[in-house]
Amino acid sequence: MKKLIVLLLLLVLPVVAAGCQKPAQKPEAPQPETSGLTASDRRVIQDMLSKQAQQVEGVENATVVLTEQMQNDSVTPSPTPGQTQVQGLVAMVGVSIKAGADAGKVKAAVAEKLKAADKRVAHVLVTTDPNLVKKINDIAAGLIDGEPFQTMKDDINAINQQIKKDNLQS
Repeated sequence: MKKLIVLLLLLVLPVVAAGCQKPAQKPEAPQPETSGLTASDRRVIQDMLSKQAQQVEGVENATVVLTEQMQNDSVTPSPTPGQTQVQGLVAMVGVSIKAGADAGKVKAAVAEKLKAADKRVAHVLVTTDPNLVKKINDIAAGLIDGEPFQTMKDDINAINQQIKKDNLQS
């Protein structure tokens, strides 16, 4: 009788244990954003644009963060319900310039070069302000480390607005 109970337990326990496991879940595929770019595509384009900006005479270093321009003038990785469609990519560029370089000329040359480098880039916002350059560097590093764009959206919008304000004043 004990052998029968042990045999039944040996047969029943593996079946019960197997039935208690969660079904395997498929990993979520990366969702392309409205522009059709994945986070990986975005990183590749940002890197390419950074290298293009660094080729401009007078540029010591450049960091690019890409966003999408909406009709309501905010930046976002993809529209939320009720918002209008993307108007194009916006490249926010933090540039460190070499000593003696004319900041205005360098900013204009970087903007022109980046617009010509990728037809998807509709707007280029360039700053040489060290505080904004640091913030752009921090955001770019966060994106590279895999931080979700949404967590940095407020910072990106603030930088976007500050660069626009600074460009109007200069």
